[in-house]
Amino acid sequence: MGEVSKTRSDESLTSFSSASLPCVQSLSSTRSLSVALEPSLLRGVPLHQALSRWGRHWVSSEATHAYELSRQTARLDNFLSHDWHTSGWKKFLALLVLFNSRAAAIASTGMTMLLAILQSASIVPDGVWVTCSGYATFALVFLFWQRLRALVRPRVVFLDKLCIAQHDPMLKERAILGLAAFLDSSDNLTVLWSPAYFRRLWCSYEMAAFFRHADKARGRHVTVMPVTSAVLLCVLAVQFWIMSIGEFLVLRDVEVGGSVGESFWRNVVIVGALTTGIAGALVPVTLYIGIQLMDDLQKLPQQLQGFRVQDSLSSCCSWQHVRPDTGERIPCDRALVFAMLRKWYGRSGRAAGLGEEHLDAFNDFVTNRLAPSVLKTVGFGNFPVAYAFYLSSSANVPWLAASVGQLARGPAPDASGADVFLWAVRVLLNVTFLIMMGMFISRFSFSLSWLGHHLVHHGHCRWKLCLTMVLSQVSVAFVGSLWAAFRTSMYWRQDSWLPVLPFLVLMGCTIGLFAQGWRVSSTPSTPSTEAGEISEVEGRRPRMSGVPVSAAESQEFFTVSPRDLITVSF
Repeated sequence: MGEVSKTRSDESLTSFSSASLPCVQSLSSTRSLSVALEPSLLRGVPLHQALSRWGRHWVSSEATHAYELSRQTARLDNFLSHDWHTSGWKKFLALLVLFNSRAAAIASTGMTMLLAILQSASIVPDGVWVTCSGYATFALVFLFWQRLRALVRPRVVFLDKLCIAQHDPMLKERAILGLAAFLDSSDNLTVLWSPAYFRRLWCSYEMAAFFRHADKARGRHVTVMPVTSAVLLCVLAVQFWIMSIGEFLVLRDVEVGGSVGESFWRNVVIVGALTTGIAGALVPVTLYIGIQLMDDLQKLPQQLQGFRVQDSLSSCCSWQHVRPDTGERIPCDRALVFAMLRKWYGRSGRAAGLGEEHLDAFNDFVTNRLAPSVLKTVGFGNFPVAYAFYLSSSANVPWLAASVGQLARGPAPDASGADVFLWAVRVLLNVTFLIMMGMFISRFSFSLSWLGHHLVHHGHCRWKLCLTMVLSQVSVAFVGSLWAAFRTSMYWRQDSWLPVLPFLVLMGCTIGLFAQGWRVSSTPSTPSTEAGEISEVEGRRPRMSGVPVSAAESQEFFTVSPRDLITVSF
């Protein structure tokens, strides 16, 4: 491998997994990092293989027989950047949400609508099986979409454990030294973020490699997914499913044209008790996870705005540069990484080994260019709208099927023009209300989680578990009252516009919550202490006007706007 090759003008980057150091160990002191790599070592793995065995590839960095799952490739769709200190099952869920949830929502909606139309035309028999088919479609596609996609063209990704040989020390070292080549060959960088991410040395190296040619990286994207947010969204989805199925099974007879009588109102009481019981069990879990997410997100501004690559952690340093299994003395990986940062971010003409100007240049890029882009999309006031919609809308499959069936059958033959319009509005309200309810509950859960985090860290309530129980009852009472108002108005009289009122109340509350989040997200983030007090970041650095110079001698690197520089998805 030898020297680091000259950077190519058409290079654009991706990154290697930060805490891959258990997977990587330390590198020979006689080698240096490079942007070149032998074609035979440039490998990727189909995403369905990275997700196989229910995410077991993400549990441990050790994998001596997994290299055969990868294959030589010229391009990578995604570079999966993560740290091995974060729970593997959380990262597995995050990948399912990122890459499978949209396809699952589209497939389940399409399947439900198709079967409902065929059922209304008496082509297929009536029955609850239509609803079951919609749910089954969502579950199967959510879990196995990448396997289905692989039949046409698989999404090829980089996962260090599978794409770098763990069984051959020489191959492993050569691949690690040429890590930047994996980044250059990747179209997108996918960051599975946790509070440990920006503290790891190799994560910092990944970012440095990816952004060293930001002026040439148009069309490439960075997706940042806090792994705890994926867990929260999945728990919310399960909650929606259980409540929606229970409600539908009780109210189904009325939906298909049954009468509203004493038995109906008895069933409404049953549904109310059922949904309250489910909420009582799941809402505290949801809020507990949400408060943990807010705890994590609180650390993000501090990490980005106070970032110093000099403070990054590496396994070699934590081991005191002695391998724990053999006692062998090992060199420091920091020297390798810092030497490459000098090539990318240092001023030309500077004597090698003098000063830390190149490190400060990279620090300045992270704090002044990367941080604003990330914090505009990932933080307290931001909410993963798209993913929440994909997951929450799947719970409305029963009502979608019923509404499509009603629309296909049409109103009563003797209905007048005004009656037909009212009938159509009520049918559409039935499904639209529940979709909006799902978005409201998701956003409301995030807001209550932020409130819980605020109370815990400002000394008002140190008992997180007790606080979640109290807040959960507030959530259950408020959401339950909205649901009861809508259902009562919907079935009290069949010729009434009254259901529009609770629908408008729900819409106003939902818009208000999202507007509040947008206002918060548009406010510049300032690092805060654990008690929530505003604090200055020590060692705040002025902008380095002349970096990077040696990396293509281009000032365009810092003239790219944050939105052009990085597209961050949450």
